[in-house]
Amino acid sequence: MAIDTDTGNKFLSELEIDSAIGAFTVIIGKARQGPPDPAFKDYLGRGIARCFNPVKPGEKYAEAIGDLSAAIAFDNNNVEALYYRAYAYYMSKLYDPAVADCEKIKKVLGDSQDIANIPVCELLGLIQAARKDYLKAAEHYRQAIQLLFERKLKDLPIIPPSLFDNYRKVCDKMREDD
Repeated sequence: MAIDTDTGNKFLSELEIDSAIGAFTVIIGKARQGPPDPAFKDYLGRGIARCFNPVKPGEKYAEAIGDLSAAIAFDNNNVEALYYRAYAYYMSKLYDPAVADCEKIKKVLGDSQDIANIPVCELLGLIQAARKDYLKAAEHYRQAIQLLFERKLKDLPIIPPSLFDNYRKVCDKMREDD
């Protein structure tokens, strides 16, 4: 079987994480041996796969950050690469760079009601809750929920229950602190 980007993406979509990482690693390795340079989408695919690799929980995020940073070097306004790098930073407890990537995404999207703003707001809420700034966390969750209802949920097959659960938990923490 010839290994190409589509193969890596197929493994990723089927949640065959180790196979996806392996496929993207082969592609990137071959590209480094001669033209063309490794493609943006290969670093992006391997970075995303590494975010969800259950085998190496400690080091996977550092590797994901490296791959996603390489993808961002190709296109520094790519919302998907910025989001997953922000997620990897968050999971590594590196909150300042995670917030910086989220803010960059919001800048790229502008004031649009783009559905991509919903997970960004939710991630910002998680970051602020981890910092124990529950007021800011609640505001980010509220923004995400507002976007869901403004979009009339037409672009989402399901409402992410974690969003509502996280908002409720943050509100409960604020009540406890009063």
